[in-house]
Amino acid sequence: MHTLVCDRCRDSDTVQVYYTQGPGLSYDAAQYLGERRIVAIGLDTPFIDPVPAGMLQGKAGPAAGAPEGLPFAIHHHMLSQKGIHHIESAKLDELARDKVWTSCTLILPARQKGAAGAEVRPVAIGARPG
Repeated sequence: MHTLVCDRCRDSDTVQVYYTQGPGLSYDAAQYLGERRIVAIGLDTPFIDPVPAGMLQGKAGPAAGAPEGLPFAIHHHMLSQKGIHHIESAKLDELARDKVWTSCTLILPARQKGAAGAEVRPVAIGARPG
């Protein structure tokens, strides 16, 4: 069993960079996943969308391949058009290290009335290949 809580999102030495940029998914990857009718996606980055350095400060535009004039287009596409839930800042290194490619993942949300987003405690139960 693996608890999927990101270490970097609590590290005061990396917070200044961690929440200002990230690789995210490409728009065509988001469309591909949306066509496959997945229900949730988890990344070990703070954003589903790619966020180039300087974008959040207005010093750079969205990543290449993003639709013109729609900041955070992947977030919009996956959540509001396809109904795909997001888990950001997931701790995935232990799953990768243990080569757990398939798992049953339980999402244990905090109980917050009227919230649009909240912290969650995802727990993955999977088997190592072999």
